[in-house]
Amino acid sequence: MKTRIFIAILMSWALTSTAQTSYEALRNSIFTPQGTARTIGVGGAIGAFGADYTTIYSNPAGLASFRRSEFTLSPKWLSATTESQLQGGNPEENSTYINRNNKLRLSNVGVITASTSPSKDWTAVNFGMGIIRLADFDQKYYFEGSSEGSITGRFIELADGSGPSSLDPFEAGLAYNTGAIYNANEDSTVYVSDFVQGDIVPKGQSVKTNGGISELDFALAANYKEKLQIGVTLGIPFLRYSENKSYFERDENDDIKYFNELTYDESLNTIGTGFNLKLGLILKPVHAVRFGLSVHTPTFFKLNDTYSSSMTYDFTLNGSDNFYEDSSPDGYFEYKLRTPWRFIASGGFLIQKMAFLTAEAEWVDYSSSFYSFKNASAEDLAYEQELNQQIADKYSSALALRFGGEFRTGPARLRLGYSTVSSPYKNFNNTSDAIHAGIGIRTKKFFFDFAYVLSTYAEAYFPYETALYPKAEVNNQVKREDYIVTFGFKF
Repeated sequence: MKTRIFIAILMSWALTSTAQTSYEALRNSIFTPQGTARTIGVGGAIGAFGADYTTIYSNPAGLASFRRSEFTLSPKWLSATTESQLQGGNPEENSTYINRNNKLRLSNVGVITASTSPSKDWTAVNFGMGIIRLADFDQKYYFEGSSEGSITGRFIELADGSGPSSLDPFEAGLAYNTGAIYNANEDSTVYVSDFVQGDIVPKGQSVKTNGGISELDFALAANYKEKLQIGVTLGIPFLRYSENKSYFERDENDDIKYFNELTYDESLNTIGTGFNLKLGLILKPVHAVRFGLSVHTPTFFKLNDTYSSSMTYDFTLNGSDNFYEDSSPDGYFEYKLRTPWRFIASGGFLIQKMAFLTAEAEWVDYSSSFYSFKNASAEDLAYEQELNQQIADKYSSALALRFGGEFRTGPARLRLGYSTVSSPYKNFNNTSDAIHAGIGIRTKKFFFDFAYVLSTYAEAYFPYETALYPKAEVNNQVKREDYIVTFGFKF
């Protein structure tokens, strides 16, 4: 199944890699728990049924459904293909470039210990612990072509009104030191470049991102008279993100006076940890019907960024070639990020011992993410307030719906699922959809499950953006396939 989504501001984080942005808050707040192949095969909607390791994240009350202890291991193969084309130029000249990215990841590993309670009413008290994957940041793509405008327009906007000695050493300062921008006449606070309005500039960029969020969970769940299950999970997520971008502009046909070539490279690494709590319950009014509800507190991340950038500029003046290069210092910044609350409601219906149907809804208000800078200067505090206001202005609540079912015949299991997520952006009504499928074999002591997920979408990427000058825009067509296997042992 193919879903085409165009979120015009999805990748606006590309404005700079040297500071926190509103998009980083969004990227680090979107959790898509992966877990076991069984859960993924039914669209991720397992919260009302339990007896699956993934409920340690979605609804910890589900752990109280286990009758025997269980160990699960779920490796995952991620295959993503991105087709990129620069917009704004001649479509026949701006070719589409295809990049493929394959990664082996761990979807989950964990153990559930089942035990009986000495109380007649509390029939089970179970404990679980392990790791579950919440997000993947792996992607790479490349574009090349021609469009109006230059990245020097951004550097000019950043520099105007400031003297050369006070320019940002990661962007505008590099541009000034290499000659990509320079002072206009005698005014040391007004800048120009070798480009004029209407110039069609050949440009390109390679982008590679890696990392993700994995969470270490500890959970406790209890079963009351087979009618009510309650559970709690302490989550400790670990975040790692790396980004390397290499941008260039070059004038091989001598169409632009003075200018020959510009390169601008950026590197960013983010690491950190956090904590959260998840509370859940499952109600069984009758054996065949289950209702689930869980509440996830915000995740309180403590993060740090390390970043750097470099630039080269080649131009011809008075018949002589000139080449300059400069590098930024190594940047480092510590800060905190609070992600939104999450509310998940689920329901399921058991069809004797042949099958079950399940559905789940998750509501998250992404406009409530919040930055807090450590040891902030007055300038940093002003930027912190600006970022938090951008988050409140740009983002809104999003609703995720998940549907699935399983059919049983002997030890075999057949599964289908569907999931859809609304856009977290205000004034955008697009959805992201995926189709799920899976199979499995279950015995008394061992089980094996396989799941496949397909999603395709389009996104806009901005290598740079300006308010007064033409900006570059790239259309990325992304196809993502996930292959997950789960090996499980009961004891």
